[in-house]
Order: sequence, then structure tokens, then C-alpha cells
Amino acid sequence: MQSESNANFSSLNTNLNLNLSGNQLPCIKQEPNINVKDNLRQWVLKHNISHNATNSLNDILKEEVLNIPQDVCTLMKTPEISHEIVSVVNGSYIHLGIKNMLVPVLKKYFNMINKSDGVLILVINCQPINKYVLPVGIFHGLTKPASVNEFFQPFLDDFFEVSQNSLCVNNKLFKFEIGHIICDTLAKKILLNVLGQNAYYWCSFCTHEGEYIQHRMTFPEIDAPLRTNHSFRSKVYEEYHEGDSPLEFLDIDIIKDVFLDYMHLLCIVITKRLIQLWVKGKKDVRLMEEDKLNISKNIIDIKPYVPSEFSRQPRVLDDIDYWKATKLSFFLLYFG
Repeated sequence: MQSESNANFSSLNTNLNLNLSGNQLPCIKQEPNINVKDNLRQWVLKHNISHNATNSLNDILKEEVLNIPQDVCTLMKTPEISHEIVSVVNGSYIHLGIKNMLVPVLKKYFNMINKSDGVLILVINCQPINKYVLPVGIFHGLTKPASVNEFFQPFLDDFFEVSQNSLCVNNKLFKFEIGHIICDTLAKKILLNVLGQNAYYWCSFCTHEGEYIQHRMTFPEIDAPLRTNHSFRSKVYEEYHEGDSPLEFLDIDIIKDVFLDYMHLLCIVITKRLIQLWVKGKKDVRLMEEDKLNISKNIIDIKPYVPSEFSRQPRVLDDIDYWKATKLSFFLLYFG
């Protein structure tokens, strides 16, 4: 990284007066060519240089040679924060806004989205936009939000305004609507404002009452009546609800449009539990030691061929207690 960084700095056009006799010459700070700032800015972006490192470099260049911005935010032209951070129960919340986040992306890919001459454009499965994850609101706290309605209300207000007025970009109206809501198990429980895991009626898809078997909550019934959007909103099964859900204000199917959590339910719960039983379970289900060693060897042998897109490398079976969701998903979908 160091040699690569030095190579890039050769493009900075600066005139240095060097005194070979060792006597110090007066240092005259030169006004930098506009290319210096641009090149430095591009270098920071290309090599993902941290703000602290960039500030230290700016101090050196500013002191010795150039009159460049001292702070990295000025150099990178970082806009000032115009959003208010508000205090809520158990934390802080900042609402960035649907329009503020989505309009710049629509402008960037406007010509690729739709060339229709109509006034209304529906953005459906547009690949350039689908690759973006746009934060609309961010909560920070040591615990979960105390009030789901207080936490979700800014988004509801923002959504209703955007959905009623649409988004106008280059004299074209973009209709905005919610397709699906994706969240993990805990977040889903909070948004739906229903019973949590291990409760007798916590299943979000059926009304079957759970049974405790060997100290675990199970749902053995496979033909139980299913929950519906109507039964949820009408609270037909009162024992399932802890209160009103903010999702009831949205025109969605709360049961079908709020997805199950793949990471927790399939990877961490089912896949990890099965591997733990095969590796450390009772003798009648546990793998033989030779089989475990062979599987672990195969996992290690495949590591050099795992592309960088996988953020975590495979580990041996004996480390199953330390496997994260990424490793479990890799084992389930590829290696297993």
C-alpha cells in the first residue's frame, strides 16, 4: 500500500526548492494548482484512506509546501449535516428522508430507468437502483427502541407525503410504494408489536399453540390455520398481540409482505443446530471422528478457491460454536 500510495503522489504537481548545502531556506507556501486538490481527493477515494490519515497528511503538506485544506471534510467537499439528531427513549434517531436519499439516485440513472413519454413512471426491478441500500432513518442506542410508534412515526409521515405527491425528477413523476419489509427476527417482533420468540403463540404465519418438548418451544402441527392480513389487523387472536403495530397504517399485506428472517431461522437456528448435533450431539446422531476429520479437511482444502466476495473463510467443524451466519450460509448453499 505504501509503495502504491507513493506512486500515486508522483502526480501531484508541486515545485520544491531544495537547499543542498544544508542551510534552511525560507518556506513560501504556494497556492496549489487545482489539480493537486483533485488528485489528492481521488487518491483518498481510490485507496479508501481514513479521515485521520488524510488529516495527518494534510498537516504535513500544509506546513511544508501547500496551502491546502487542513481538514479532510473541506478537501473532500463533504456537505454539512443538515438533519437533526433527536433524542428518543433509549437512544437517538436521525431521519434522512426518502426524497433526499432517492432523488439523487433517480437523477443519476434517469435515462436508464424508463424512456416512456408518459407523465407517470413506475420503477420496477430497475437493476441500477436495486444495488443501492439507502438509509432513510438511523437509530442508535444501547437497547432496542422503547416505543416502536415513536421510532417509526418519522418514516410514516415521510412515506405518506412521498406516496401522495410522488417524486418529481426532470419533470417526470415517480410513484413510490412499499413492496416488502425485510428485517431480522427481533426487529420483526418490534415492528409487528407481537409476542417474542419462545412464546406459545409467537409464530407469525400460523395460529398453532406451541408445545414445550425437552425444554424447547416446538410447533409440531403442520395443518394449523394460517394468519391473514385481516385477522392480524382485526386482532382476531388477541393473545398474539402486545399492542398496535405501526405497519397497520400502511397499505400492505402484513403477513405476506413482512418476510421471514433467513439469517436467524435457517442459518443460525436450523443449520447451526444440525451441525452441532452431528459434531457434538449424542452418540446415536454424532458423526464418527474420522468422518468429522475428513469433512474438516475438505473445508480447509477448498479455502484457496473461495472468492473474495465471501467475507468469511470456512472453518473446521469443531469450531461450529464460533461460526457466524455468513459461514453457515456458505456451508448450506455451496460446500454442504
